[in-house]
Amino acid sequence: MTKIRPGSLGYQMANTLKIIFHPGRSRHGDKRFHRQQAVIYSISTMRSLTNNMYLFGRFVKRNYPDTKRLEQVTPMMAQAYIAELVRRERSEGWIGRVCTAIVSWTLPAE
Repeated sequence: MTKIRPGSLGYQMANTLKIIFHPGRSRHGDKRFHRQQAVIYSISTMRSLTNNMYLFGRFVKRNYPDTKRLEQVTPMMAQAYIAELVRRERSEGWIGRVCTAIVSWTLPAE
């Protein structure tokens, strides 16, 4: 019997971002028709958010080694990661992008 491995936490988070990634979809059309769901429109935004998720996944793996699945990640872990970024004196823009990435993969799909 073989086990199905879910992949790293970063990979699992990136896969959840793929659900709301719609390249080529019109952001302006969504605004015009009052569609307010979470959507990633830009390829560069997707790359940036994915990179941030892999970094967060590595942080979780290093500090919470028993956490293997995305469902085990808690808001406390995200707060600890943000506190670590503040401690390392990252810029406010960087921390804001990390917060956006974390919120994006925790939102339900459309």
